[in-house]
Amino acid sequence: MISLNKSVGTNAANQLADLRKIQLALLELDLLTPADFLQECLEDHLLQKLNALRQRILLKDFPVHEAFLTVLLGNTAIEEAMIPATLQAVFDFQTTIQKKRNPDGRIDPRGKSLLALNQARKKRMQERKVNPPVSTTTHKPTEGGSTTEGLYELLRDGDRISLSIPFKNRPRKKIISITDGRNFICKNYNWNGIVKLMRFVMNAGKKVYVLPTNLSGTVSDNQLIIPDEAIFQIVKLQVEYQIERLGIKQNTIHRILNGVDAKPGNIFIGKIVAARDRVNFMNEANNNSLVNIETGENIVVPDRSEDESTHYHFFRDLVHARNGLWSDVAGVTNIVGLRRTIDKKKNTHYNDTLAVCWKEATGTLRVELNIATTEPGNRVKDRQLGPQTMTVVSGFHNVRQPAGRTHNVLKQGRNNGAFVWNEGDSTMNFHQGSNNFSYPGKTKHSRKAWLSFHGIDGKTQHGIPTSKFDARVLLEMNKVFSEIYLILSKYGNNRSIAPYAFLQQLAEAQAISIDQVDGAQLTIRQGSKTKKIDLNKAKQWMVNFWFPKRKTGGREKIATILSSISDFDKTMLKTWEKLSAQQIIEKITFAHMRKVVEIQIEYTSKLSAIDGLAGSGFVRMIDGICQSKTQAVADKLRLDTLIDRLANFPLRNIDKLKQRLRTGLFIHTYNNRAAVQRNTRFDEATGLDLIKNETVGVYSAGCQVIYDTEVFYTFWTKLLQQASRVGQLRWYYTLVDATKFPKAAIV
Repeated sequence: MISLNKSVGTNAANQLADLRKIQLALLELDLLTPADFLQECLEDHLLQKLNALRQRILLKDFPVHEAFLTVLLGNTAIEEAMIPATLQAVFDFQTTIQKKRNPDGRIDPRGKSLLALNQARKKRMQERKVNPPVSTTTHKPTEGGSTTEGLYELLRDGDRISLSIPFKNRPRKKIISITDGRNFICKNYNWNGIVKLMRFVMNAGKKVYVLPTNLSGTVSDNQLIIPDEAIFQIVKLQVEYQIERLGIKQNTIHRILNGVDAKPGNIFIGKIVAARDRVNFMNEANNNSLVNIETGENIVVPDRSEDESTHYHFFRDLVHARNGLWSDVAGVTNIVGLRRTIDKKKNTHYNDTLAVCWKEATGTLRVELNIATTEPGNRVKDRQLGPQTMTVVSGFHNVRQPAGRTHNVLKQGRNNGAFVWNEGDSTMNFHQGSNNFSYPGKTKHSRKAWLSFHGIDGKTQHGIPTSKFDARVLLEMNKVFSEIYLILSKYGNNRSIAPYAFLQQLAEAQAISIDQVDGAQLTIRQGSKTKKIDLNKAKQWMVNFWFPKRKTGGREKIATILSSISDFDKTMLKTWEKLSAQQIIEKITFAHMRKVVEIQIEYTSKLSAIDGLAGSGFVRMIDGICQSKTQAVADKLRLDTLIDRLANFPLRNIDKLKQRLRTGLFIHTYNNRAAVQRNTRFDEATGLDLIKNETVGVYSAGCQVIYDTEVFYTFWTKLLQQASRVGQLRWYYTLVDATKFPKAAIV
């Protein structure tokens, strides 16, 4: 029987020892939940002393001796603001059990409410002795109905699931952590495997699993993707499987309890789900579904000419049909890879698509398509990523350049080999093809992993948060490095000068201007220096240089040059077919050649390099191989800001890092841009300009590769900047085999 020294409840003394007695009684009567009891009764400073009571309270293993509480707790007064659930429970007791007409929310020593409370406790304890706990679980994962009903009890409260199995009047109990179960699933499954697992367990519990589309791209998504109820259903299935398999006996109780942990491993997949194995269960290689899971209608594959809204809905429906994840939250980006598989005996083709899809804050649906290869290397010799949904985070490729890291994937062995589960970082990354880098360092090893000298260790490379680099710092640092690489990739003039030095030459060059025009004579000035250019000789030189090069399109080059400096229409070239070189020279005006000089001035830092001769160097300018001085001024200002920003991160040897970025990192831009142009071919199957068959090195086998440094870092920097704006820290990447899509499809 409870006795009180002072009153408890609203407008009461609420001394600690008295309060705890009432709280315990309310807990026994199910008027105060275990979570509220723990919140309002077991304060932090008492947890160490009362930890032994926690499991007994959660399992309602009564009696919990009130004398034990009283000795520990004493008579400290507690403010009402600290116990709102307790005060409400007192009111509920007075209205529902005591049936008091005018409840005051207060229990007094020797009062009627205390008498009624003691009577209710006595009655409840008698009921517990007569009626043992019954199962909250009646589902059996096989046909024929449940044989486990009434044999166990499962209760879910907060993060805990309590399992109780009555045996010889002494219940055997276990507490299972929902968080531990969720973490196990995230660690041991790819995302499409998780989605299929969620659908199975919820269906087994006669519930519906609804794919979440309000994902933020952070770890908080885990609870949306793997809801508490699904973990509860996993535990139910485990309990029933163990009881049906072992029966409840003296020598099986311990084994049953050990087999229930909310962690669906190989036994769960093989015996309960009845799949061949976990790898087979996660594998999407044979999933070719084009059926909308919401409407049941066929998904129509659009062609590239359709609008972004159509593309967005197509990718969304396709990802869901392949058991993938998709977010409709404004600003959160989704990545989809469409793979057009090549003959397994051939090397890489850049004939795949990396699609980035998101919704603007205004509701506008956006899709950007990037040409890539999702099966680099030779399919006979090299591993590949299989179709699936995986995590991509920001990291570094080979400890030398910022990149995307894929986590928790199925790898396929060479020559269409077996699929193997790869937990954590897979080393199959998002990066650029056709590297053409020269990294800082004196030896091959130091150049290969040059960023390790500055604090980029193995975990940082893999995008794994540490005490030094949390997830947001990793993304922000990767964003800064990526934009640095992007800007430098635009100014790699040649191997004799670092990109930063060349950028600096352009940005800080002394102004060059046309000082005087006298007929065919042009005078240009840079400071006190002047130079004369004979425009008549310049146009003669241009025609005589290109005119004989018929086999390599020399005459077409003349037309290209004239089109860039005037309103010359390339179709006019047909009227020049029978003209001699001299006749073409006569048609070109001095105004044309002056424009050549003006363009050279915009792209050249030195007076000596300007000659009015529109040869191969000039064609690189008008073809976009070179950068202008105007652009260089803006880029240098931005680049210096970014390099200085590296000091904000927990890196080592910052001054040395800045110096190496400015003097030691070479990215051979002109060669890369020329290679993109040279290797681009029109693909009749898609009607697109694609990169032709190009071999990717061994370090890129199985990676997701965009050809050319600058093109890749344009793609990757955009992703990082968008993620930074909305707080996204990871991407859900769904890779789909699109080989059988229509030839004009969005590939």
